[in-house]
Amino acid sequence: MNIHTLNRVIYLARCGEEVSGVSLKADPNLSEAGKEYSEKLYASIMKRIKERNRGYEARSDGVILKVWCSSQVKCIQTAEPFLDKDGVVVRRRMMLRGRDEGVVLGMTPNEIKEKYPEEYDKHIIDPYNYSFPRAEVRFIHHISMSSFIVSCCEREENDILIIAPESVLRCVYAYFTPGILPKRVIPTLKFPRSVLVELTPTAYGCIEKKIPITDA
Repeated sequence: MNIHTLNRVIYLARCGEEVSGVSLKADPNLSEAGKEYSEKLYASIMKRIKERNRGYEARSDGVILKVWCSSQVKCIQTAEPFLDKDGVVVRRRMMLRGRDEGVVLGMTPNEIKEKYPEEYDKHIIDPYNYSFPRAEVRFIHHISMSSFIVSCCEREENDILIIAPESVLRCVYAYFTPGILPKRVIPTLKFPRSVLVELTPTAYGCIEKKIPITDA
């Protein structure tokens, strides 16, 4: 009952870089580079909307874009350039918080391999179903995100920009992706801050484009 055939686009963008040297558990602010990225993201997506030339004439509610961001500080601050702009609605979504990585939060793969060698080997064998101590299993996170996608993303009729950590973007992308992704591939998906992913759902699949994030 949530699915419709109205023309709309879903944009996926990774949140900006947080301040280094601060525990990720402390929910750090954006760094200066992160703030610069947020401005570039705003300029790039508004330019793209104008290029596509939709939303500026036929929206009875006056909305051309809805921005959904995680409740994490770095995501909220990445969305700040969109606030109080004509035709743009910004909303925080608790379900867009990143997956809890447990004891390996903020660690590099080499650091994890050195400190937790046995757990690291198990993770390499089955990254989708295995989780590090106190971490959320990717499979469970994906299931919870799927219910959110069906009830919210599928129901939404406006263009949406989702600003969230990579773990969330992987789930959304895997749901709408043009092809079928093996479960082992989903944890490896990357969303660089240089690219904005544009997904256009259609009656027979989803069209994907990658839009460079630039100053204008």
